[in-house]
Amino acid sequence: MIKINLLPKQLRRTTTTPPAFLAFAGVTVALLVLAVVLYVYFWFHLVVLQEEVATQRQLVGQLESQAHQVDLLREDINDYKRREQIIVQIKTNRILWSRKLDDLVRLTPPEIWVTHLVVKPYDQRHRRLARAGNKAQGYLELRCYSLNTEVRTITDFRRKLMGEKPFWSHFLAEPIAPNDFSYGFIRISEPAWQRVELKGFRQKYGLVSTIRLDFRSHNPEAGKGKTKAG
Repeated sequence: MIKINLLPKQLRRTTTTPPAFLAFAGVTVALLVLAVVLYVYFWFHLVVLQEEVATQRQLVGQLESQAHQVDLLREDINDYKRREQIIVQIKTNRILWSRKLDDLVRLTPPEIWVTHLVVKPYDQRHRRLARAGNKAQGYLELRCYSLNTEVRTITDFRRKLMGEKPFWSHFLAEPIAPNDFSYGFIRISEPAWQRVELKGFRQKYGLVSTIRLDFRSHNPEAGKGKTKAG
């Protein structure tokens, strides 16, 4: 069968696609494909970056935990060092009163009688003075009688108590001879004595003197106590 199109040429429907439409469609499809490819690429790259960030955050968390453990260990080490230093100071600076009493018996001459001995910490007033430069925490007080009226007897006894120290040793923080009786004592009271009558003795008159020795201690409670000797 033969069909004849009797419509004018301008009204006839063409069966071919215009080239401009094909070009536009091709460009649009290419752009869509490119957009999809770029989206997939960037999405995949973003996933990789997110995984890397998560890994780095986990690593940072582990490092922070390790750093915290290191800080705790450093604090423990510093604490143990402080404790060790305190123990060494206590061991070095403590006063062994039993040894002091033995040394006192050894240093006391026959002409001297110790009738009163007391160890006390300083009160609040003296501690306020201690903050002003007085380092004494307490004192040892001796009441002594001399069986003669010679001042030299008491003077020699005072010298034995504080010991013979070289001049340069006074500039050091700690004594050189810790086994000496004077170890731990930082000063002695000013010389003072009084002439008294000795009843019941062949020597009718003698001297009485009160000697106070200030001591420095890292534990003020250790100085509490009272002892008397007659």
